Amino acid sequence: MITLTEAAAAEFRKRIDAFNRGFDTEENNVCLAKAIRVGVRGGGCSGFEYVLDMEVQYRPETEMLEEHRYGVKTVVDQVSALYLDGVTIDYSVRDLSGGFIFINPAAKQQCGCGRSFSA
Repeated sequence: MITLTEAAAAEFRKRIDAFNRGFDTEENNVCLAKAIRVGVRGGGCSGFEYVLDMEVQYRPETEMLEEHRYGVKTVVDQVSALYLDGVTIDYSVRDLSGGFIFINPAAKQQCGCGRSFSA
């Protein structure tokens, strides 16, 4: 299960709405972002890196779907779910930049920037 903080859920909502702007007609419904895909892939300084993307088309046979505040849904593939169970995603703004922060209790090691981890 993935938890979104209030700040992360609000930021995801803003990004989904911005992505969908201009595609809100019925005939373009196939282009609408329906969720945020959260995943991991090999790479980064520590072995795995976090991945965030817009989910336009659900693939229900391979994903788990959770609904959070602001109607934000997260989609996670089964392999990534092994590494993301219990993760909290936060959003923080510092100075002029902002970013998502992953708090992963299963991570044995995390790089300095927080974008990659080892399990």
